[in-house]
Amino acid sequence: MAERSPLIGPGIRARAIGRPQEGAEAAPPSTQEEMLELTEERRARLIAYVQGNQRMAADAKERVLAILAQARVPAATVERLESRMGG
Repeated sequence: MAERSPLIGPGIRARAIGRPQEGAEAAPPSTQEEMLELTEERRARLIAYVQGNQRMAADAKERVLAILAQARVPAATVERLESRMGG
């Protein structure tokens, strides 16, 4: 980024739009996403939360449930769901 808006702080993901300015370094290749192996209890809680969420669109529910059905699940997905589940 050439400049940072006051709305964008450290740790906020941003997507580049347009071409990099002359002399700017290319972004390093993205690292592989951290994956978790869930216990059956944790997986069941996450699935129950997604299935019971009335505000989530049906297609989004299908995508998330498909992810949760895998042996290894992206850590970011688990963290996002658990942060929304609360206590």
